[in-house]
Amino acid sequence: MSAWGAARVASLRGAPDQLSFHSGARFALLLVLFLLGHLLLAPRIAIGAVAPDFYLMALVYSALRWGPLWGSALGFVLGLNVDAMRLDHFGMHALAFTMAGFGLGKMKQSLYLDLPFLDVILLAGAGLFTGLVTALLAYGGSFELFEQRFFYEVPLAALYTAAVGGLLFRAVKD
Repeated sequence: MSAWGAARVASLRGAPDQLSFHSGARFALLLVLFLLGHLLLAPRIAIGAVAPDFYLMALVYSALRWGPLWGSALGFVLGLNVDAMRLDHFGMHALAFTMAGFGLGKMKQSLYLDLPFLDVILLAGAGLFTGLVTALLAYGGSFELFEQRFFYEVPLAALYTAAVGGLLFRAVKD
């Protein structure tokens, strides 16, 4: 490793974590806002079939805060809650959210969390990943349905989720 690379790693290791909360109460407030957003706001701000996924927002920030074990546990619980509200393909959201929570929690250990807007990128990536998993599980036999869901609805929903989640995070964070 070059001297510049070693200096960069050393400076990043000492840099402040942009995604951390200095107060547990503010993080709890953010999670409550996501829960209320899922229950009250998501259907009202949906644009056609595209709505922000407030449970995914809660999962991303929780997995980055608590790590892979609690990220996957919360993903499983939130996914089961989403699946309980739908009558088809029970368990696919639980699987997708569990995998996303574990992956994000593991990523936390290797990412430099001082990059601006990293949370927005992770929210969009998690939205794309969970959309891919659920589309494959739901429409794996029909390419036309998979194509419509994954190539048209999933990217828009991931971007919508990332924008709303990033704005809420910045509004609540100190």
